[in-house]
Amino acid sequence: MAETNFPHPEADGMSGSERPNEYAQLGQEQPTDLDQKMAPVMETERTMIYLGVELEKGTGQEQFVPRHNERYINDPFALEVQQRLATAFRMHQPILLEGGTSLGKTTTAQKMCAELGWSWHYSNNTGSSEVETMMGSYIPNPNRRTSDDPEFVFADGPVTAALEEAAQGHKVMLVIDELNSTAPNVLIRLHEVIDAYEKSGVLTISEDAGKKVPVIRENLSVVGLTNPPSRSGSQYLGREALDPAQIRRWVYAKLPDELPPDSMRYATKALFGLELPTAEVPPEQYRLNNPERIPRSELPNIPGIEEILPLYQEFHASAKGLLRSRVIAGDQPQRFTYDDREEPRRVMEFVQEFYRGDLNDTFQDALRYYYVGKVLKSEDREALENIISTVRYTPKVETRRQGLEGQTSSPEPWAPSTEQEASELRSLMASYQSNTITAEVLAESL
Repeated sequence: MAETNFPHPEADGMSGSERPNEYAQLGQEQPTDLDQKMAPVMETERTMIYLGVELEKGTGQEQFVPRHNERYINDPFALEVQQRLATAFRMHQPILLEGGTSLGKTTTAQKMCAELGWSWHYSNNTGSSEVETMMGSYIPNPNRRTSDDPEFVFADGPVTAALEEAAQGHKVMLVIDELNSTAPNVLIRLHEVIDAYEKSGVLTISEDAGKKVPVIRENLSVVGLTNPPSRSGSQYLGREALDPAQIRRWVYAKLPDELPPDSMRYATKALFGLELPTAEVPPEQYRLNNPERIPRSELPNIPGIEEILPLYQEFHASAKGLLRSRVIAGDQPQRFTYDDREEPRRVMEFVQEFYRGDLNDTFQDALRYYYVGKVLKSEDREALENIISTVRYTPKVETRRQGLEGQTSSPEPWAPSTEQEASELRSLMASYQSNTITAEVLAESL
């Protein structure tokens, strides 16, 4: 397969927008067509696009589709969260957002659900929640009129309602809130749900006499929401750290405890009409997907894929070493892993969805999404970014030079500089793990 710049669908307009009026009110010129095509949140006849990531609209059941939130402000942080969610939704990967209580995690997911026309099914868990709260249970039949009518009927919980509706062909968003306040037996049942979702399998609803429901990934987007685990002086009481075995089932995204100051300033000014409801975003922050996923059978044909995979494997091992030794994420109470099976599979799916001709850019973007996205501190992110810079394929350049007698010699053997960088990285990691150098020296050397 030759390198191809896959066309991105053109946008017809912008969600809920009266943008010309908004610009006029602020005394600004209306953007050109080109500017509108790169708008942070865009709407076409059949899709919504969030910082370049395109999602198909749905026909959810009307009673479950949320109303549009006219007061929502697309500040820089809100746009970043929408892109994170949209990226996971496009690849049908369950995503877990951990962050402070005032960030708008639930509001942002619900806002996207309304724009997409998807059905919204929401489970808010507490320590006293039971499995039946999430999965449903039998209740007295409210429509029983005669002795021939069943005395009890099954009432779906949020999870079973979402699965049933997705199986009927509707687009559905299932949101499971307060995940780390959930009782252990409920989490175990949720393991089974997520496993069935990941495999597009069939889930047995033991709560409904063993009924079997197909899990249609293409129609179902799953979001977990949680505050940081409790610790000394924490404002989040009753939140327990989740088992890393549970975390590995999700695309874990670590968000801050408070809204970043720049987004706070922007949102406040926008509320008073001093900024547009949607912030402008630099083009490099957009993530453009392919119209259709690249088949796995075509991945070996991507130029440079064979050369870049060993560099990715070196990065993965180094990231695991930094995490294991607590050089990164040392003060994050929620433990997580860089899983040897899940991360490569997710990176592969990212390449299938987002490779558009630049393999280096695609791979590095994937590593930022799955690896850097799990840590919060700027120095932790920088340490990973420094290693990400070594995951780079250099195209082979064949040179032909004249020999001593004027004859053309064969091309010189070529070795990418990244091999040297990978060797230096291994040496640095060995020095760090043997306590020969400090974490600070490691970061500077990288």
